[in-house]
Amino acid sequence: MAYDSDTRVKETLKEVSRNAKLKNLNLRIFDESNEDQRHWTKGGLTFGPEACLYGSNDAGWFLKKPYLINNKKIADFTPVLIVEGSYGTETGNTGSAQYARFSHALGAVIDGFIGVYFIPFESTYRKADGTETMAYLRYDMIYAALNASEVEKGEYLFIDAYDTNLMEEFLKILDEGNKGKIEAIIKRIKRIMKDFADEHSPTKERVYLYNKDRVGKLLMFNVVSFSSYNFRTRVRYRAGRFRNGHTIVGDALINLYWHKKPFDLVLARFTHEDCRNLDALKQKEWLLLRTHENIRVITLDDLDFEDLELKKRLYDFVDDLPLLGKSLRIKKQLAKEILNGFLDKRIKINEESVRVNKYEYLSKSNK
Repeated sequence: MAYDSDTRVKETLKEVSRNAKLKNLNLRIFDESNEDQRHWTKGGLTFGPEACLYGSNDAGWFLKKPYLINNKKIADFTPVLIVEGSYGTETGNTGSAQYARFSHALGAVIDGFIGVYFIPFESTYRKADGTETMAYLRYDMIYAALNASEVEKGEYLFIDAYDTNLMEEFLKILDEGNKGKIEAIIKRIKRIMKDFADEHSPTKERVYLYNKDRVGKLLMFNVVSFSSYNFRTRVRYRAGRFRNGHTIVGDALINLYWHKKPFDLVLARFTHEDCRNLDALKQKEWLLLRTHENIRVITLDDLDFEDLELKKRLYDFVDDLPLLGKSLRIKKQLAKEILNGFLDKRIKINEESVRVNKYEYLSKSNK
């Protein structure tokens, strides 16, 4: 039987769990993703504060003992291992599309548990022209996960979805509960991760708008990345057609952990008005960006230009969709000019403008 990626991940994890013949750990897994999206404390597979969830996962193994925080019972069962999976590399997800699920297991890691991204490290896939090529797991996600394990309470691991024997061994050791063995296999998995990332890292450094005390990265998406409705033009788009919220969140979090610096997401086709409208929707990916203490959303309104004609061209372009043909060429040209403007100090961030557009500032001022 042929499965889609999500179903295949879940069926694989069910089989791994059966083969491990667990005595203490119990598997929580659902056929319907709607159940995944409930918070762990409400019987689901999602972590993070209730007001800002990090995304749902595919499976979780738990102990039948109360989950306590500061001696207060949070849930009936204590999670041990939380897994989000994908076979996206088999379908040619070689670029930033891989970022979309990075936040999911991270929520469990931040809460102090073991999170695993279960994905093939390399796959062969057939392109539209019939030729075959290789797709590899992105190295930056691995470095980000290794760093997240250093700074957060839990462990963030990547396990090759083709190496089900390793996943089964890991489950058996967690089920046994021997601390020394658990530490040893986590160390081994991290070594596998680092070796792969080191082997697949490009020699050329990635170019950012700036990378000193903070990292600033330019993205040329607009408000429709988080909402099918453009509040300014009052145009509604087909659900999901231009949605990139998961990918943008993953991109921000990966850069944050990878570089170990606060991260600025420079959205040059967003305005303060867009931020306020999305804030009101309380959409989970957007709220994660807006409320994270080490991530700032920088909009076009927050940029001071020496070249006012360039800023006008950007304002004229904020609502263009789809980005094809002439629009795509304009986007690339504008992105190039923005990068050069930052590098030449002809574009600067207006810190006061950023401050008054912060989520907590707006929340307080609206009370």
